[in-house]
Amino acid sequence: MTKSKKIRSAEAVKKIQSMFSCPYCSTSMTVVNLQSLVCQNRHTFDFAKQGYLNLLRASPNNQYNQKLFLARKEMIIEGQLFAELHKKISEIITNYFQRENHITMLDLGCGEGSHLEMIAKQMIQNVTGIGMDISKEGILQASKSYDDYTWIVGDLTHSPFSNHNLDVVLNILSPSNYLEFSRLLKSEGLLIKVIPRNLYLIELRQFFYNDEDTNTYDNQKTTKRFSEHFNHYETFTITYEKELKPESFSNLVEMTPLTWSVSETKIAQFLQDPPPKITVDFDVLVGYNH
Repeated sequence: MTKSKKIRSAEAVKKIQSMFSCPYCSTSMTVVNLQSLVCQNRHTFDFAKQGYLNLLRASPNNQYNQKLFLARKEMIIEGQLFAELHKKISEIITNYFQRENHITMLDLGCGEGSHLEMIAKQMIQNVTGIGMDISKEGILQASKSYDDYTWIVGDLTHSPFSNHNLDVVLNILSPSNYLEFSRLLKSEGLLIKVIPRNLYLIELRQFFYNDEDTNTYDNQKTTKRFSEHFNHYETFTITYEKELKPESFSNLVEMTPLTWSVSETKIAQFLQDPPPKITVDFDVLVGYNH
């Protein structure tokens, strides 16, 4: 008899349950009856039938919906928009942990999970991968798409993980909490944070916004904050142009917050005559947790 996704997920989490701590009281947690994750003070979180765990203390308000996450998955998996970024991150991790056969990796702000999937599958090490996002819709899509990882609905300010158990924390185009990153990482662990540079999706910003401040993005403040918390770090710049199929532009428009305040008329104009290429421009900040 085939096991349900819920049972398979519970079995996977049971193997790594020491990595979890209660988001309410920070005590250790145990998988009980392959049904729930329960802390020492009996705070109880049930596995969903789709296999994910909801460890949020309260439901958030956000604009990230199913349509956005499906569009993002299409752009990442089918459109290969971030393929060179994924390759570089995989190389950084593989080379740093070349003496290790197995690593633990947490993607914080994972969305629908495609970044974690694309990075982990290119690595030579065996990866215990966990993805966490505050959006239940994103985690629901991740759990439907990728069975090899543990998916958590959770909040970075109350992250449900114990101290110093992770080899890698990924933080790709997502908010940061550097004290949490340091707490979660092992000694010699890696924080990999991806931030946009001033040419990222410049074609969209030039079309939808005429404001000069919007078209000129400066990430120096973000880099400075990173260096204040991780003084041992490197920066890798990834810049390239990507040709997209005409039908991919509707997914691109759907997945980016750049278009949230743009009128439907303006979006239709853009889709009617899209640019031949889209620019991808990132800094990859790699912090070493000494």
